[in-house]
Amino acid sequence: KDGFMGENHVAYFGGEIENPKNNFVVFMKNDKVVDTFYLDKNNRFFHKFDSLTPGLYSFKHDPEYQYVFFDKNDSLMIRLNSNDFDNTLMFCGRGDEKNNFMMELYLKDMKLKNDLFDVYEQPEKVFSKYIDSSNQNIKNLYNKRKSFIKWSEEFDEVAKANILLNYAYKKEVFPVVHEFKTGENIKTDLPKSYYNYRKKIDVNQANLLFYSPFINYMTSMLNNIVLTKSKGDLDDMSLENNIKKLEIVDTLVKNKHVKNLVVNNIANMYLLSDQCSINNGKFFTLYSKMVSDENMKSKVMKTASNI
Repeated sequence: KDGFMGENHVAYFGGEIENPKNNFVVFMKNDKVVDTFYLDKNNRFFHKFDSLTPGLYSFKHDPEYQYVFFDKNDSLMIRLNSNDFDNTLMFCGRGDEKNNFMMELYLKDMKLKNDLFDVYEQPEKVFSKYIDSSNQNIKNLYNKRKSFIKWSEEFDEVAKANILLNYAYKKEVFPVVHEFKTGENIKTDLPKSYYNYRKKIDVNQANLLFYSPFINYMTSMLNNIVLTKSKGDLDDMSLENNIKKLEIVDTLVKNKHVKNLVVNNIANMYLLSDQCSINNGKFFTLYSKMVSDENMKSKVMKTASNI
């Protein structure tokens, strides 16, 4: 309003936390700390950002965290009870409706995961019918909220990705969990159309790189592909399976930032599962060729050499 470019992106974030576990809230973007807000004697905080780039952020009040989406000039206040963080979290102020919708999606997804516990034991047709019906209900809710709230294109991209990735994650884990719970290996008996949703997912979306639905999907999808091709036990074939994961990522992922993070996650998980120095040498020869972020690489290689 006063002509300065910086003022165009002024935003506010504040709130009140009942029964706080500590006296601060950490505000983050892409897993990096942007700022830390300290609670006053009334367990409240309030902060003005002189310039805040629109997009997806997260806030953490240990040990819990949640996402928040800021559009230009949003002014958001949160209220929650840390004894029941997710169920009590509410947003108010400019930009509240879209964020309350995201929480609605999150809580519905948590309930669905719980409801699916026994459905994973059922035949594929029963599982698919159940999950497709649930997904249609979520899409109907999305269409209803979108027509009412009229949010930005940037937020719409995140909302649509949330719905698709959460659906895809459950489809990916079904054959694995089904076998674990029933002893029946159905990975090679699934209909050809079962994995059609994979074609709709852009694995090169750098703006979703640190978004947990994206990370969950990538992890489960890679595990599923490797296990479907694998002849032996996951732990017995740790080296072979993890090298396959690297090769799949090299084929699927072209965006270097996405590739760096996904490959790094594979390397860190591999280090937790396999302590054979000969195997480590084979794995990290391939890993080193794929990672272009020298900072990421040096941390992982230091851990590998320590082991």
